[in-house]
Amino acid sequence: MTAREDPAARRIFLAATGQNRGKTTASLGLIAGIMRTGHRLGFLKPVGQRYLVIDGTRADEDAVLVREVFDLPDALNDMSPVTLPRHFTTDFIMGRITDDLAGQVEEAFRRVAAGKDLVVIEGTGHAGVGAVVGISNASVAALLASKVIIVSEGGVGRPIDEIVLNASLFEQHGVEVLGAIVNKVEMDSHADLPEILRRGLAQHGIELIGCIPYSELLANPSLELIVTHLDGELLAGEATPGQTIGHVAIGAMQAGHAMQILRERTLLITPGDREDMILASIAARGQQVMGLILTGGFHPSGAVLRRLRDANLFTYLVETDTYTTAQAANAILVKTHPTDVDKIATIIELVDGAIDTNALLDRLCAPGWTPAVRCRHDCHRRPTHRRPPPFHRRPRSRSAPRLRSVRPPGRLRPRPAGDRTEGLLRADGAPSPARISRSSPHRGDGPRGARSAIPGASCAASLPGSHGEESAGAGPGDH
Repeated sequence: MTAREDPAARRIFLAATGQNRGKTTASLGLIAGIMRTGHRLGFLKPVGQRYLVIDGTRADEDAVLVREVFDLPDALNDMSPVTLPRHFTTDFIMGRITDDLAGQVEEAFRRVAAGKDLVVIEGTGHAGVGAVVGISNASVAALLASKVIIVSEGGVGRPIDEIVLNASLFEQHGVEVLGAIVNKVEMDSHADLPEILRRGLAQHGIELIGCIPYSELLANPSLELIVTHLDGELLAGEATPGQTIGHVAIGAMQAGHAMQILRERTLLITPGDREDMILASIAARGQQVMGLILTGGFHPSGAVLRRLRDANLFTYLVETDTYTTAQAANAILVKTHPTDVDKIATIIELVDGAIDTNALLDRLCAPGWTPAVRCRHDCHRRPTHRRPPPFHRRPRSRSAPRLRSVRPPGRLRPRPAGDRTEGLLRADGAPSPARISRSSPHRGDGPRGARSAIPGASCAASLPGSHGEESAGAGPGDH
């Protein structure tokens, strides 16, 4: 039985227009909104290029993320049926790989879709990614008889151009494009941008489903990523997983002036010999200063170092100068991990405010789509009540699966070191017993790569030149 012959579960295929557009952000938010209605939901990442190895099985990191966050029951090798290790493309072209990849995707979909009302399918980059091995996003969407949503990012000309270009390839494969989501939209400075985008896309027959506002929290790395991406020494505090930086500032002025520019959860970059700045940061520790990067290789004096450790203020010493360090921190490609509980809660709230999930479900239940098993929720009727408050303040439906990481930020805490693979990085440099090695040469998310947040997992990714998203124009860093 093919996917087309088994219409029991409706499908949404999420595709991006290029690198760092926000596909994972859209996926997490939509999944949370759909599960809140009580629908039985499955998730499929047909082709994965950035993967983890868990108990000997390769699985795309987004499939692992969704399974962890939403506690989905499906097997990882079904949620992520095809992964592309290094040299896979070359081996496929040269005939050394003859597997039926499309068949693997279709069989996995059937298992994931069994007993579900809806399956969210997340693509890998733009519509054409995967064509080199015979399973482009467009062809997979057609194979699985899925409707498509295209995700791009803020602007005017570029997102419209990219969305129209990608839509044309899906349409060539006979795939219906439901519409587009534009991510990272600067609502404060460009309040009229959603209307401009709506009109611009409408001229090409494409509906604007929603605009997700830009969030600095989602764009910034965590303290853990600072440690894993920048060579240096942790002098004080901990790089606790999930502690996301709210703002990055350079302390190059007098300490009194620097304190005036601080915002909530600021990571301050300053030379290691600026003890006035260090002491002022200790005084501002908490809501304003969440950590320091000391540059130039200058160690603070013993007395100052003791105060830093007494305050348990994250302090990381690097050899590079302040300008180079700031550039390196800014260049970190940020991916969402299961431990990023604040980010996940923010994503869900932003997407909930930007996209009418009920209206989207209405379109999936439109005439012409007749599931073999009717949804047990009356989703074809449009709600007449006003939109409920943000997700994490909303009572959970009794029939909806519990979300493991989506709770009010004040109640979110990282798991103890023994429960998560990454554990904690301690100032004395000693790793927790379960900590994953950072020496893997196959990390694809930065110079040294972030460790996985999944027990028993190691990390790998396709690299440029081996059919990775980086070389295909559709890579990591999803918000």
